[in-house]
Amino acid sequence: MNELNYASLEASKRLVNAGIVLLDAEHWWWKKHDGSDWYVDLFPTVDRIVRDDRTPAPSMAEVWRELPYKLGKNYLSLWRRQDGHTVAEYENMELAVFRNTNPTDALIDLLIWQKGRTP
Repeated sequence: MNELNYASLEASKRLVNAGIVLLDAEHWWWKKHDGSDWYVDLFPTVDRIVRDDRTPAPSMAEVWRELPYKLGKNYLSLWRRQDGHTVAEYENMELAVFRNTNPTDALIDLLIWQKGRTP
């Protein structure tokens, strides 16, 4: 499993805190029974409820599906700068710069940013 294809624990929690819960995500973050650490694993099809010991770990594709296909006449683009930061651009205008190196986390930040701008 390529961890860059899935949201980090911090980004997963930001997504839930923003009120965007992707309950049908295939992978979830789980807290070990002894409370020592978190790990990503497949989630069974039953009892998909966010709790203190588990939260969705959406893949890049699952987050991408939540973004709007088009904004107006032109497409939204997402690209990485040489310094590793991810930039969201629309109509040749830089909308936001996300300071993370995980592309899935950058998509999550973009989704949170976008949902905060649209009613």
